[in-house]
Amino acid sequence: MELLRKIYTSVARQFSWWPADPFPWRRLHGSPHDLRLAYYLWQFPTLSETFIQREVKGLNQSGLRVQVVADAPGDAEFLDAEAQALIADTRYLLPMEQEHLSGYVKYFFSKDPLLFCNLFLYVASHSYGSYKSFKSDIQVFLKAVFLAGVLKDRGINHIHVPWADMSAFVSLVASKLLGVPYSVGARAHDLHRTSFLYALREKFRNAAFVVTHARYNEPYLRKLLPKQWGKIHVIYTGVHLPQFEPPPKKSTVSTPVKLLCVARLIEQKGLVHLLDACKILKDRGHPFRCQIIGAPEEPLYARYHEELQGLHRKLALEDCVHFLGPLPFAEVLDNYKTADIFILPCVIAEDGSRDITPNALIEAMAMRLPVISTIVTAIPEIVDDGTNGLLVPPHDPQALAEAVLRLTHDLELRNRLGERARAKVEATFDISKNAAGYIDLFKSTKT
Repeated sequence: MELLRKIYTSVARQFSWWPADPFPWRRLHGSPHDLRLAYYLWQFPTLSETFIQREVKGLNQSGLRVQVVADAPGDAEFLDAEAQALIADTRYLLPMEQEHLSGYVKYFFSKDPLLFCNLFLYVASHSYGSYKSFKSDIQVFLKAVFLAGVLKDRGINHIHVPWADMSAFVSLVASKLLGVPYSVGARAHDLHRTSFLYALREKFRNAAFVVTHARYNEPYLRKLLPKQWGKIHVIYTGVHLPQFEPPPKKSTVSTPVKLLCVARLIEQKGLVHLLDACKILKDRGHPFRCQIIGAPEEPLYARYHEELQGLHRKLALEDCVHFLGPLPFAEVLDNYKTADIFILPCVIAEDGSRDITPNALIEAMAMRLPVISTIVTAIPEIVDDGTNGLLVPPHDPQALAEAVLRLTHDLELRNRLGERARAKVEATFDISKNAAGYIDLFKSTKT
């Protein structure tokens, strides 16, 4: 069976030129009078993607109704009441109801049998993931048919996918079946992690526009769209500022100083270097308490999580560094309020994964916290070194520890950086302002 699959995949690659729509001139063109937008993701809402929730909320508050469609909900245990309320308004695809699926297959085939068959051949001739077989091609195609049917029933005339992952490929096919435009976001792992780099050119070429949330990503996208640069738009991730009410400025130096890191326990967050920096501080006799909020990402980073736990024990940091696990957002906010310094020592992982504009970093700055991070990716677009935060080289625990000591002993600097950090977020990362960029793009898109 494995040999047959490899032969099938090899033959399919010979037809990778097969177009998604060989007769695009047959489609109607024009701007919809009543924009009805769908966001499609594999999972929603999720604890680590509060920025997507804020994006949807910002669009809704701007008067644009967004229908969220997802394969499945995230782990509701740690979602706050506002996030859990989103579940009731989200249409989940899995498991697909067979009766509805059969009806959608009949509908789209009878509507345009040539297009229907062509799109299956398109799926069959493209590598959309690390695994491909005739069976998986059928599953992917039927999922696109089901998505198209669900969106048809809701009168959707534009599909947006916040990630350029498998959901984007499914949405591309669904948009062709429906005859409506689709757009795609390109953010982090979907653009840089080696295990996700499948059919990116197809996803972007067929999109009405591509949104990325940092200038850092533009060169990568331009390589994939050498003749379509006009499709690329930069709109920064935003926070809902009324959610973030900073406490009064500190008037005295805390002892021990309270360090905070909010991050998934994955390689690109650089947490091993944070532990090494904490060991340096401890050995020098500087009192501190470091709290790390976040969950491991398994199975992908299970080994990294084990190494992190092992290093924590090896360095004997149990008395001063505490892993709190995942927490509801309200509790994360409480920790921002009581912290003195926020630290996120990001690196580029071996598989290419990287944080581009870390959400937690922006949140901490919104809470008027002095922040320490690294000079990788788009972090310098968020933090202006020495102005509203401190940046150090990646993989450098010594520089990290020195930055902590600098802020530990200089309360005036901490307060000044915190004030300017909040101002930077208000100017650049306010979702109520940034949502306007999305609305302009959605409303100007041609079908």
